[in-house]
Amino acid sequence: MLNKINKVFYAAVCAALLSACTIEHDFKPDSSKEYDPLSFKIFIQNESGNDLLDTTSQNYSGQQVTIKFKGSQYKINIPFDAAVAHNYQQINLKKSADNGKFYIAFDNIDGAKNYDDDIMVIWKLKNAEQKQAANQIDIIHLKHIFYQDTPRTQWLFNGKETEYDSNSAEFIITK
Repeated sequence: MLNKINKVFYAAVCAALLSACTIEHDFKPDSSKEYDPLSFKIFIQNESGNDLLDTTSQNYSGQQVTIKFKGSQYKINIPFDAAVAHNYQQINLKKSADNGKFYIAFDNIDGAKNYDDDIMVIWKLKNAEQKQAANQIDIIHLKHIFYQDTPRTQWLFNGKETEYDSNSAEFIITK
């Protein structure tokens, strides 16, 4: 009988301890803190390493790139085209101080939000054998979640992990 009383007492103590514990289920940022924005760069080159985003080069192919992220579509609008300006949001095109190559820049993505989203880089390809352009799609996956009030970021490129685990990343796409 003493053994049965010990089991009941032990079960009651365990239940009391478990009910005293709280598990953090609310993965939201602390509204009193400021979080660094997220950003990424996309360099696009051909197999020879030529920059396909250099607007002064005969290799320029930026007009063939569309990016989809969070329900919006983005295009480079160089040279300016009113139809592109009307139907798409503009992509920021910048030149790297490190290597002089141009890149697509997504800056100031809100770092105080959770993301588990794909960024689709759609490239229209057309060669002599094709009568109609085909699309090649590269996918950058951004996972930025808060554990308690600490953000954790992971970037995947075409399903593979990258070395980037911070608020910024760089990707090189070869066409």
